[in-house]
Amino acid sequence: MSRRISGLLVPAAAAAIVLGASTPAQAVFMAYICDDLQCLGGNDVIVTDQGPGDNFPGSGMVGQINSGAINFNGFTITTNLSQSKPLIGSAGTPQMDISFSAVTNDSLTHTVFLYGSDTGFTGAGSVLLTLGGTQTPAGDGNTVQGRAWGGTSNNNLEFSGANLLANSGVSGATPFALSASGNLLQGVNPYSLTIGMTVTRGTPGTTTGDLNVTVSAVPEPESILLIGAGLAAMAAYKRRRKTA
Repeated sequence: MSRRISGLLVPAAAAAIVLGASTPAQAVFMAYICDDLQCLGGNDVIVTDQGPGDNFPGSGMVGQINSGAINFNGFTITTNLSQSKPLIGSAGTPQMDISFSAVTNDSLTHTVFLYGSDTGFTGAGSVLLTLGGTQTPAGDGNTVQGRAWGGTSNNNLEFSGANLLANSGVSGATPFALSASGNLLQGVNPYSLTIGMTVTRGTPGTTTGDLNVTVSAVPEPESILLIGAGLAAMAAYKRRRKTA
């Protein structure tokens, strides 16, 4: 069973914030709270796994909370709790997760971008992206969108239309439960994976939820034939027992 943690478990009072450079740095596992899609703004919050500002010192989880002391792009509280290997998944069976929350107190339109990015993956196959949570109120300019990228390099925060693996689409509903699938073909080995949330709010309230991606190996044709032969043999054995 996955050790994925849904929801937000860290009090805002324990927040620790590191303001990163405007250009994404290279590291094993990093989490981002950004004010633009490409994370090129000067206010981006970038935290490395087990580095300064990580509220969870163990490997495989990066906890970021941007609380009311700093109004980030119109959001009074923004939380990104990102998880990756070895806490969930592994290099050969990739899985990544973001639990998130974003709070606004006015009726202006604000957007924040949340990312988790890790390197060193080796397993390829089918991709499943799931996104679930709530946003209050529904509609009124409040929307969410989740995406996953990877397979083309081993660099953090490597994303473009060329390596987009899955896109949940945009939802203004509450609760929301979205999913999307795709295929990951390795352009390099090892490679990086990046998952990202876009949260837009147009009214006072809270958007909270969980974004998860898994990559599952597709059985080789020889393995499928062996499984089929085994099932056929079991069925024949059961028929013989019934007629004996």
